[in-house]
Amino acid sequence: MKYSPIVFLAALFTAGVFAQENQQQGLQDANIMATEAEFISLDANKDGKLTKQEASIDEKLVEQFSEVDTDLNGEISQMEYILFVTQPTAAGKE
Repeated sequence: MKYSPIVFLAALFTAGVFAQENQQQGLQDANIMATEAEFISLDANKDGKLTKQEASIDEKLVEQFSEVDTDLNGEISQMEYILFVTQPTAAGKE
């Protein structure tokens, strides 16, 4: 059975794309896990949310507290924190 060089190259390219996507997903998962660990370490009373006092350990978090607290309840939930830290524009990341 003969295979066209184009088919071979297409298969090779596709395999590379899938490998890169899997690697990126792994990095994203690792980043989220690290962010969860950061949140847990900041959450002094282990109630699952950060107050301004708990956030005071992180200067940037204090400066942007109202932006991170998207539901404006005066506390940062774990999800709010993860979204803030992992967004490309968060904390000056671009």
